[in-house]
Amino acid sequence: MIESYVLLAILLAALLQFVKRIRLKIISALAVLIFLFFVGLNIFQSYQYSKTIIPWDMNTKEYYWKSFLKLKRPEEDWKRLNLH
Repeated sequence: MIESYVLLAILLAALLQFVKRIRLKIISALAVLIFLFFVGLNIFQSYQYSKTIIPWDMNTKEYYWKSFLKLKRPEEDWKRLNLH
């Protein structure tokens, strides 16, 4: 996975250069806002994984959405998740 980071970084840089060259400022600003949202979401979910709010090994779609953007683990759902 780490080997692909170089390619992803190059593609991201190309995308940012493309957005920078767009003449319409509203589209450029919207693209930057979307980019910043996903960077922030990634950082927040890294925090959630480090605090086991989102488990890395036995996650379900339902549990993911119940714990989405939460700072504390939903205990009742966590107990059900551990029973399986």
